[in-house]
Formats: sequence, C-alpha cells, structure tokens
Amino acid sequence: MKDIRQMSDQELINLYQSLYEGVYVFECYGPRDYQLMLAAEEELRRRGYKIVRRVEVVKQEKFEEVIG
Repeated sequence: MKDIRQMSDQELINLYQSLYEGVYVFECYGPRDYQLMLAAEEELRRRGYKIVRRVEVVKQEKFEEVIG
C-alpha cells in the first residue's frame, strides 16, 4: 500500500470509507485498521476535506434477523 501522503484524493477517500465501514458498520477491524482510518481522516482534513458522518435509521424488515 502507498504511503497516505502519496495517495490521490480519491484513493484516500476510498480507503477512509472502506475502513470506516469496517470499524463502524461491520465492527470487524484490528488496531492497525483503526489507526490507519484516523491517519487517513487527518490527511483528508489536511487537504481541506470535511468529513460528515451520517446515521441512517430504517425500519427493520420482518425477514431480517434480530441480533443481540
């Protein structure tokens, strides 16, 4: 993998979105993934990007299994 500072904006955005999904949506990540996500976020902000996190609330369908 390229160094974060050498990635294009789009590569960095894709990396951040992928890591964010693993951490917050699937909750399947390791310490390195989390550190890389924070580093990508910091680099995006340095480049002038603002990260907007959105939460979507949807009604659960009857066929979806309830976990937890």
